[in-house]
Amino acid sequence: GTYSSSTGSVTDCLYPGKGRCTRATSSSSSCSYSAVGAQADLICPAGRYQSSSTSAGYCWSVDQGYYSSSQGSQSRSACPAGRYASGYTNTGCSYPGLGKCASVNGSACSTSSAARYALPCPIGTYSSSTGSVTSCHYPGIGKCAAATSGSGACSTTAGAQAVLSCPSGTYNDVATAVTAGCKNPG
Repeated sequence: GTYSSSTGSVTDCLYPGKGRCTRATSSSSSCSYSAVGAQADLICPAGRYQSSSTSAGYCWSVDQGYYSSSQGSQSRSACPAGRYASGYTNTGCSYPGLGKCASVNGSACSTSSAARYALPCPIGTYSSSTGSVTSCHYPGIGKCAAATSGSGACSTTAGAQAVLSCPSGTYNDVATAVTAGCKNPG
């Protein structure tokens, strides 16, 4: 976790400091995680961070749901609600995309920060947003979820991207998720 750039007798090794790590030699371009005999320090790359000035000489990977957007980061930041990061060296957060929402646990949409997944909207719900999404929407009375914009049929699968008025001769009398599409009156 320490290094010395001195040649000859060394009495004190140095800590690399916040946002930095040790590297094996002064010409190395990456952090040295075995750091024994380290000769120089290096700025932590984006996607990693070091929060201690007197700790191990390596840069920590950010966890899922977090990011570090710049070199030399001393901390990680949580993805804002409606966005997610699924990797471990994230330099930013992603939008879930059409028919999806951000999810912390991978099983339900989440309104909190630090989401780790883009989850398809549950059957009978939809999301037509390409931005931050914390919840999927119910289609409403007289409507159903559609697989894509411009689709002429109700969707009975997860990940619907649009809302559709019930086709002629059918109806929907519920305000919540419409999992089987619109009904025939007969």
